[in-house]
Amino acid sequence: MVTGQEFFQLVLGVSLGCWLIMLVRQLWFCCRVAPEQLLILLVKDQEEIIEGLVYYLSHHRHKIEGNRWEIIMVDLGSKDQTGEILRRQIGCCKANLTLLTFAGDDEERLIEGLTKGQGRKRIVVLTLTGSADARVVCTRIGKILVGYRFCKGIEL
Repeated sequence: MVTGQEFFQLVLGVSLGCWLIMLVRQLWFCCRVAPEQLLILLVKDQEEIIEGLVYYLSHHRHKIEGNRWEIIMVDLGSKDQTGEILRRQIGCCKANLTLLTFAGDDEERLIEGLTKGQGRKRIVVLTLTGSADARVVCTRIGKILVGYRFCKGIEL
């Protein structure tokens, strides 16, 4: 038989345990640092290199996480298989990548919408719309991720 005092101690112990769990959970979510840097990759008709690019980003995620990068890939209405490849690859990769599809033609407005209200220190925009060499693209992105300084945006 449980006495009133033992019951009180049990309820107090359970309450204290729940409170500690909630405190640790709150501290965990509050202390996680949001990415300070944003890389926006605008791609169109890049089916030949896009799979390698996503593979590169997913296998170099230590560079992304170490420098607190958020990467947003935007398909600008590709007429080839770029969008399909992106959806498939990003769905299974481990990097912090976000995929958006943009069917409009006002890229400046898109970029403004993505960057508005961002309290980030650095925003880099890369546009991949013409023929591009996968090694050159990956090299430049690698340099960006480790802190190599570029202008506000580059077009490859």
